[in-house]
Amino acid sequence: MLVVAAAASAGRAQACDCPFPLRLKTDEERRAYRLDQAEIVATLRVDRVEIPDARRGEPEVFGDAMVVKTIKGKLDRKIRIQTSGGNEGGNCGLGTSLFQAASQRRLLTVALTKAPQTRNTFWIGSCGYFELDEFYSAADK
Repeated sequence: MLVVAAAASAGRAQACDCPFPLRLKTDEERRAYRLDQAEIVATLRVDRVEIPDARRGEPEVFGDAMVVKTIKGKLDRKIRIQTSGGNEGGNCGLGTSLFQAASQRRLLTVALTKAPQTRNTFWIGSCGYFELDEFYSAADK
């Protein structure tokens, strides 16, 4: 599965490319691959979501979250998360999932990447591991 799209952000095009190795045939194999690739994975309760300035093109979406469970890596109890909003298929963002988690009071399990030059802020995106609700919840039900 290869997703390639372009999104305009701050006046320049950015490509979203989330390929899987060809040997991975099932969703379960792909989900396991994304989990294995991640350095930090956690289940979060998203408390607040904000879009600082959506007039600049593809908006960045921020959220404040409580770490419910750390699956991989180390995190503080409270973190800030950041992603792209808008068309998630085109920009690799998870803005819709972030809003859904906050508005429906659902948990969000995601791979986190430390945002540069910030303290306790992490990037989430659709190229990493993610699912709504608790870790492996869909497979367990």
